[in-house]
Amino acid sequence: MRYYEYLSVAKVEMLYGQLGGPGPAVSHEVGLDVKVLRATRRSETTGEPGLYDKLTAVEDRIYASEPVGSVDEPAAWIYGRMPLSAVLLPPAGDGAADRAVLFAGASETGAFLVMGGAARHLTSQAGAPPIQGGGLSPSGRLGLQQALKAYAAEIGAAVPEHDQLGRPAFPVHPELVPGRLHSPAHEIASRGTPLGACEFLAKRLASGPATSSHPHWPTPTGTLATPLFIALTD
Repeated sequence: MRYYEYLSVAKVEMLYGQLGGPGPAVSHEVGLDVKVLRATRRSETTGEPGLYDKLTAVEDRIYASEPVGSVDEPAAWIYGRMPLSAVLLPPAGDGAADRAVLFAGASETGAFLVMGGAARHLTSQAGAPPIQGGGLSPSGRLGLQQALKAYAAEIGAAVPEHDQLGRPAFPVHPELVPGRLHSPAHEIASRGTPLGACEFLAKRLASGPATSSHPHWPTPTGTLATPLFIALTD
């Protein structure tokens, strides 16, 4: 069983709606091998499936037919197990529909991952009223970009525009890229709330070479993503 810290109901419903939906009684089974992960999932639904049945069906489809990578080698989707830290940001101005929550972690090779989403998807916010208005949600790329820009100084989101050789460090939205030092991942890891070991599946939004503090060190990868779920494993 999983103990969810974050579960995006909106993403589950959106993706499940594209599967066509199961019949009155459908059995799903899929074997997957993502890096060192080996798992078999099975679920049975009768009648209208619940949220966790829908999540299982969505995961099965993603693992079976979508590119799934890791923090070190990101693909369209990123699966991982690693210690994460989190920080909750205030609403990013009048145009924000929700508060943003950021999760960050780093692999043993130094690759960083920053995941951002809407705070209403935290399990502690499960009973919160629905968000009113037409503002941007930080679960999407535009809303998350707005939140990161609004609090760039506080979370250290600024990344040098060029590397040591004068090349663009990250040509698209450099302020979003988690670099090795003085980056969102570094700041969240050092000042955020440690969650411990977590399992997660997230949709990649952007990735590229992050900044390194030494010109001869291997260039780490920095990735920005939005999570489908984050669950505690400790």
